Amino acid sequence: MKKIISIILLSLMILPNLGLADGIIIEPYYDHWRPIEENGQVAVINYQNGMEKLIISVNFNSVNAEKAAWIFPVPSNPNDVAIDILKDFPRLYGYNIVEKTKSDIDRLIDTTTLTQIYPFLFRQRTYPVIREFLAGKMSIESTTDVDREEVTVYEHIEKEGFTTEVVTASSGDALYNYLKEHGLNVKTQSIPVLDDYIGKDYTFVITWLTPIEKQRIYCEESRPHICYEIYNPVCGSDGKTYSNNCIACSNEKVEWYTEGACNFYRYGRQPGIFITFPTKEIYYPMIPTSIYGSKTIPVTLYVLGHVTPKLNNEIKAYTKIGYYYQRYLDTYEFKSFYGNLENNIKYTKIEIEAPSKYYTKDICFKQQAPSNIIYANSLCSFISNHSIIALITLILLISFLAGGISGIFIFRNFKDFAILGLANIFSIIGLIIAIMTVKTSRREEEIIRKLKHSGYLVISTDKRKLYFIVLFSIVFIILGSLVGYLLKIPLL
Repeated sequence: MKKIISIILLSLMILPNLGLADGIIIEPYYDHWRPIEENGQVAVINYQNGMEKLIISVNFNSVNAEKAAWIFPVPSNPNDVAIDILKDFPRLYGYNIVEKTKSDIDRLIDTTTLTQIYPFLFRQRTYPVIREFLAGKMSIESTTDVDREEVTVYEHIEKEGFTTEVVTASSGDALYNYLKEHGLNVKTQSIPVLDDYIGKDYTFVITWLTPIEKQRIYCEESRPHICYEIYNPVCGSDGKTYSNNCIACSNEKVEWYTEGACNFYRYGRQPGIFITFPTKEIYYPMIPTSIYGSKTIPVTLYVLGHVTPKLNNEIKAYTKIGYYYQRYLDTYEFKSFYGNLENNIKYTKIEIEAPSKYYTKDICFKQQAPSNIIYANSLCSFISNHSIIALITLILLISFLAGGISGIFIFRNFKDFAILGLANIFSIIGLIIAIMTVKTSRREEEIIRKLKHSGYLVISTDKRKLYFIVLFSIVFIILGSLVGYLLKIPLL
């Protein structure tokens, strides 16, 4: 019996410490996004009241970038499409809701085991667990209805070193000829792809690098002598970056400048093209990317809200979907994009890395999260907002079951000892006091009466009570792990 008790006590020391040997907490579920991704597409979508606001990155990394054109089809009337060019992208850095919920469950179960007292001796992260658990971020030049053969330009912007237009075309060849007239290099194999959109109420948003000659701003003949230290970088004609245009023009070697730091607005930069258009459902075009054949072009989409993408079977295996939650949002430079959104933002991240030839359908989205994400949101919210209630409920439930199971093995009695197990709400010490004051046999009752008559203070003489306490603690920890596993099953 002593060997059995020793084995049981050793188990008690090992069980609560599994997976915690390093003594640190690692939270790998945070998503931090910086928009510059080489040789890929990155877009952020905000869909509200039938209007889609889309900011998409444009990557001109090629040697012939000055002659490259980027074409984006939009399923709307050209008069309803608005465009702008942004200096930067929104930053999204939330936590993965599924991984966060799993972590909250683990911490909840972890905290319940502290009722057994001895885990304090074997855990380096006890106090952080309790504390963390209870603590539960323009000028527009327009032209309207300007006919040019079979292409109509509805809006034209030159900004941040880029030119963007909203156009319609009667055929792919007309659009191709229009771009060639602008000196742009468009692959002929892309024309059949564009024909899929022509004649179907689609509008094209086209972006290209503004020729450097058009970006030049010449210094006046009278050079400035006093300049203020205001940081608004410009690139001088001497190829150097200056803090502002005044400082640049104070240098006699500088004849002209362009806005932005040298090389910042040119190769390697991904400007943000801001497009707003009405649509019945969230939309992102994929078909144009299919012209690259077997080459893999990564596509990363961020959609505000928890949504479900409608993917064709060919790209499902190449797609990773994550659901995130962000407490605070920096809307300073993106107020027109975020609207009234400020805090507590949910967003969906879709990462696709498939051969481009599989991009045979554009992506639309259902404005509804999958069932496991709905469950994760609900459970995570409840644990965060009602951590004390969740903790007490779980302790009582597990204590009830642990008491009953231990009672069956030791005393052949489930009900009475299940109720007795509720004393564990006051920790294992409360349970010890409760079990020691309960009479468990007639013989014990007679012995206690005789000892008291002799002037002794006696609490208990039944050794089974000690076995009950040891077994209860083991069962409690095992049941806690089991409950945690069951709570996480819907998240799988």
